[in-house]
Amino acid sequence: MFNKMVYRLILILFSLLFIVSNNVYSQTDNKNTFTSPLSIPLYSTGSFAELRGSHFHSGLDIRTFGKTGYYVYAPKEGYVSRIKVQAYGGGKNLYITHPNGYTTVYMHLERYCGEIEKFVKEYQYKNQVYEFDYTFQKPKIYVKQQDTIAITGESGAVAGPHLHFEIRKTTTENPINPLLFLDIQDTVAPYIEAIAITPLRGASVENSSNDKIINLLKNTSFRLGDTLSCLGKVFFSILAFDPSLNSSMKNGVLNYELYANEKKIFSHKINEFSFANYGFVDAVINYPLYIKTGKRYLSSQLLENGKLPYNSYSNNGIIEVKKDSVYKIEWKLSDIKNNTTSFYFYLIGSQNDSALKNQTLKPKVKRIKCLENSVYRASDSSSFVFTKDCLYQSIDLEHYERKGTYSNVHTLHNIFEPVKKKFTIRIKPYKIDNKLKDKYLVVKINNKGKISSLGGGLKNGFVETKVGDFGVFAVWIDTTTPQIKALNFKDKKQLSKNQKTLQVKISDNLSGVASYNAYLNGEWVLMEYDGKRAKLTYTIDEKLKKGSNTLKIVVKDKKNNTKTTTYNIIR
Repeated sequence: MFNKMVYRLILILFSLLFIVSNNVYSQTDNKNTFTSPLSIPLYSTGSFAELRGSHFHSGLDIRTFGKTGYYVYAPKEGYVSRIKVQAYGGGKNLYITHPNGYTTVYMHLERYCGEIEKFVKEYQYKNQVYEFDYTFQKPKIYVKQQDTIAITGESGAVAGPHLHFEIRKTTTENPINPLLFLDIQDTVAPYIEAIAITPLRGASVENSSNDKIINLLKNTSFRLGDTLSCLGKVFFSILAFDPSLNSSMKNGVLNYELYANEKKIFSHKINEFSFANYGFVDAVINYPLYIKTGKRYLSSQLLENGKLPYNSYSNNGIIEVKKDSVYKIEWKLSDIKNNTTSFYFYLIGSQNDSALKNQTLKPKVKRIKCLENSVYRASDSSSFVFTKDCLYQSIDLEHYERKGTYSNVHTLHNIFEPVKKKFTIRIKPYKIDNKLKDKYLVVKINNKGKISSLGGGLKNGFVETKVGDFGVFAVWIDTTTPQIKALNFKDKKQLSKNQKTLQVKISDNLSGVASYNAYLNGEWVLMEYDGKRAKLTYTIDEKLKKGSNTLKIVVKDKKNNTKTTTYNIIR
């Protein structure tokens, strides 16, 4: 009997170990899975899952020391499964699928190498496009571990040269923290730049109903263990960063924990995420504080429709400070190497009630429930359509109208409320000019009166589009053609002897560039489009013959306004 019990216990322990080994990432086990994609020392300038714009960063940005031109190596054998070339976004992207169940992704490349570059050029000329997204239905280009696959660059939407590197599960496409696979030296703990305490309605902090922001790097009068007076329900936000060695870049922090009187009330940690949740950063930040400061403070508050699988909450990340009570509030932060930092302070339940007298209610137009379909109709018949799951929390919608140029101008709610998924707006124009039917669009107007296109077009007598935030909206008409300007050559002038490229700047004043094509001596020719610099570049080759050549550039915007410019190029 004893031997049978021991045997069963051994089986149970073995089973538990097997389950753990198959469900928990082990950095030690994964180190040998991939070799480094670069031959230089690895330092990060952007961390996995850090808060970027409205999305979580899906990879690791590897520093290339302000330079382009480093060779990128396949970290394991596999095959090219996808190639994506963009004017914006990741620029020149490359996907390699490996037999171990993972796919590696490389972005912002300067160019590809070997068979990959040959395939790209052939595809672009065959289809007469620069930008494309091609997924291989079956393997065609194979690579061995440490094969040279590309050159680092700064293509796409980047502020400077680096390699964006991702590791994804092939079956789900879920990005996984590359630091679970790559060993990057890190002995520096995260640091806290600022903390904030936000009172909810009826509460106050330090005699105010506004956010209390304390910059710990500048405010030397507030130190570890200091106290703040508070009364009512509050939540907490933090602005923190994780520096890497030999870099001044502010990387995101991996692990956040918040405690109130030693009880954990909030945590945030992401080592893997689904692209289904990729664009929901606004669910985890203090969005009003972001609009006010331009900085993304991680927030402890759980929004009504903002639960993500990476966060845990107790009492929705909120505490209620009652009179004469004391709360110890502590933030604990750590990185993947377990470098840790913490900061604590106290809230004391004491407050001047006069601080709450100035809290006023805003006018209510219509209650929009975040988990129900709702439509709000304006007095001019314009409408705003919210499907369920559009908002992070239910709101009392605010709306104002005034006269505009082509339609009434609609101020919808306020810019401090985040939108989870785009909602539809339909604005009634004053009149419809049938000659310009394809030129109508919706614009957003900022506080300085500047307009920007939100796209859309006429549909059943309204100009309709989808928008991802609240603001000021109106109808506009775009009849202006794009602009084309030669940058490094002049019409009818001979090129310099050592000139390697022809560069042209293209731009559009409103709806944006929709297409661009170049024709050299009547034949389509590849010009690479750098979206961030609005620049087309043709690399001079045998297609540019000796003597006189014609280069025709055709640019069309999203409202079919077309500009054609022809240059005489003398080589």
